[in-house]
Amino acid sequence: METQAIEYIVNRYKKYRLDYDMFSWNGNKIGIVVSIGEGKHSLILRSHLDTVPPSDSKNWKHNPFLSYCSGDKLYGLGACDDKGSLALMLATFESFIPITSKLNEKLILMAVGGEERGGLGTQSCN
Repeated sequence: METQAIEYIVNRYKKYRLDYDMFSWNGNKIGIVVSIGEGKHSLILRSHLDTVPPSDSKNWKHNPFLSYCSGDKLYGLGACDDKGSLALMLATFESFIPITSKLNEKLILMAVGGEERGGLGTQSCN
């Protein structure tokens, strides 16, 4: 899952030709860091990409690996985890790209996996 999310972020920002760093753990992509601006201080927008494994998918009414909407509710593994804030961070970061030259500080987007397994993504990005 982290690999697909990281590829999505890379493809989303390709049109802006931004430099980024990808990080791996045990041969799997686990994190990406993209930054704009320059300066002594930084603001980091950080979110995690992973979810905890489903305890027993037989007890789920719907496949936990597929999203399912019913009325005003969304069901699926990670539907209410950190994905909403990640979407907001992506949009916020992207809104600053056109004014990068006016930034006096650095804005960093960090999207990491392995956080549900002891913070592996954040540790890999250091």
